[in-house]
Amino acid sequence: MEKELDAVSTLLEEPKRPCVYSLGGSKVEDKIPVIENILSRGKADKVLLGGVPAKLFIRARDIKTKSTLTKSTTSNNSWTGQQI
Repeated sequence: MEKELDAVSTLLEEPKRPCVYSLGGSKVEDKIPVIENILSRGKADKVLLGGVPAKLFIRARDIKTKSTLTKSTTSNNSWTGQQI
C-alpha cells in the first residue's frame, strides 16, 4: 500500500510531462472533484474518461448514446448505465 501511496503522491505533486490521467467507473460524483482538482492545479495535460463519466460528458454535449444514465437506487445515488 505504501508503494501505491508514494506513486499517487508523486503524480499529484510533480508529475512527469506529458501527464495523462485516465478515469472511469460508475461513481461520477467521486470523479468530478478529482477532474476539477487535477485540471485547475495544472497537474494533468489531458484527462481521458471512460465508462459512465464519459457517457455523462458526452450526453452533456447533447450527443446521443446507446444507453441511458439513471440514478441507481442501490448505490448511494451513483450513476449507472442501462442498455435500451
